[in-house]
Amino acid sequence: MKRLFILLATAVASFANIVLSAEWHGTKSVWHGADRYDFTIAGRSAIMIVPDNPLPGNPWIWRPAFFDAFPSIDIAMLEQGYHIAYIM
Repeated sequence: MKRLFILLATAVASFANIVLSAEWHGTKSVWHGADRYDFTIAGRSAIMIVPDNPLPGNPWIWRPAFFDAFPSIDIAMLEQGYHIAYIM
């Protein structure tokens, strides 16, 4: 359990730093009209979707499971200026 907590804490901190720095690395593609970046973080595959017009402070939501299974909420948040994050 402690190992899982450390992994999650590291991943959240790393995602926060990535979003705040706005330096995108990895494979770039397009997801529902927005830039998608596939990369590895803490040994895990990850996805970051970047809004066209991010809100101040670059807020983001962490998609917990089933990325792209029911994208309507993710698309709505993206349109509002939120980044979408997912770790596999």
